[in-house]
Amino acid sequence: MLIRANHERKIEGGGCSWSYVETLEPADTYTITVPRKKGKEAREVTIQLRFEKLTIKSPQYKKLENIDMYALTATEVDGPKE
Repeated sequence: MLIRANHERKIEGGGCSWSYVETLEPADTYTITVPRKKGKEAREVTIQLRFEKLTIKSPQYKKLENIDMYALTATEVDGPKE
């Protein structure tokens, strides 16, 4: 299952989820074609993948279990400045 996150989560060991994953060395690098869109041509892009198993801490005010999950980022290398 893939879940999109739109804000940082505190993790066991200190720090926050995405800030931590961004410090990891890339696991792999791929070149892919992004299809053209209205007003933009198709282009080749290079992306780097980073991932790690994390334990997301439950909020302090709730009596919930921590959650083990994998965090993954796919980041474009030297993408256009828009």
